[in-house]
Amino acid sequence: MIGSLLLCAGVFAAAQSPDPAPGVHQKPDAEGVYYVGPDITPPAISRAVNAESKDFPKGFTGGFSVWSVIIQTDGTPTDVHAVQSAGGEFDTAAAKAIYACTFAPGKLNGTPVPVHIGVAVPFFLGIRPHPRIAVLEQDLDVAKDAAVRSANAPPLLIHSAEPLFTTDAIRAKYHGVVLISALIGKDGVPTEVRETKPLGMGLDQLAIDAVQRYRYLPALKDGVPVAERVNITVNLKVY
Repeated sequence: MIGSLLLCAGVFAAAQSPDPAPGVHQKPDAEGVYYVGPDITPPAISRAVNAESKDFPKGFTGGFSVWSVIIQTDGTPTDVHAVQSAGGEFDTAAAKAIYACTFAPGKLNGTPVPVHIGVAVPFFLGIRPHPRIAVLEQDLDVAKDAAVRSANAPPLLIHSAEPLFTTDAIRAKYHGVVLISALIGKDGVPTEVRETKPLGMGLDQLAIDAVQRYRYLPALKDGVPVAERVNITVNLKVY
């Protein structure tokens, strides 16, 4: 769970459309970029550069600056944009640190490929503000499950996304469960996403945002894709 932004945090671009062919693992998105998953070795930071230290404003107890990044085949970070802010000058320092880091590219069967990744930079007293790889979205290993689906089957999750946390929730170490209801269309895309058991502190909308990035193999009725509503449990915890 990405509650531990210290260790992990996806990319908020639209996920690839599901491929219904059993046995097929991962394919790139329309731009030729992969997500972390069963066939993809994720990028790594081979040389981390700490973000420039900043004086904490009065009342500021810390936060994460989280960024969406594509690591190219030569390790170059591109398409770098913020998805969670720690504050203006902290975000500026984080961006400079990300560009200064050296990345090892992600690989498909040993061959470098461009990969979507997240990078989180913590700004807390007593913690070094160096960038950490953060997986916010990933393709799931469902080839075996897809291969044995019957003619009448519920939706099968093939691409997941992890929710971010509000700064207030991080500071309070607030956690819990949000229950979500979503209609999974014949194209495997969630619509009509709403919470049925809220948690508060701004986390309900972040859970909804994450579920909207899920992708499924659609439900089947007599072998034909159909829309079906599902209940989804989103666990949110700051470690």
